[in-house]
Amino acid sequence: MNPEESEGEAFAGVKRVRGVRARTAMVSVYLPPPVLLRVLPEIAARGCGGLWLSTGTESDEVLAEAARLGLNAIQACSIVAIGVSPGAF
Repeated sequence: MNPEESEGEAFAGVKRVRGVRARTAMVSVYLPPPVLLRVLPEIAARGCGGLWLSTGTESDEVLAEAARLGLNAIQACSIVAIGVSPGAF
């Protein structure tokens, strides 16, 4: 999700979480904690298999809220998880 861009690191993105029409296998976020805390309820309402928190997005408050909302928060680089090296970009 990026309100300003429709693509990030060569992957398609959406401007709002509600722009995603179906539950996804993974949601990868690159948002600072104060912004992410506002978006977490939208992510939880849409549902996802895993919420990937890239470096800089995680905080104790984000982790607690993600758990409260029933989200599977994973603190790792989602690009590496899908088998792509960040250096490839």
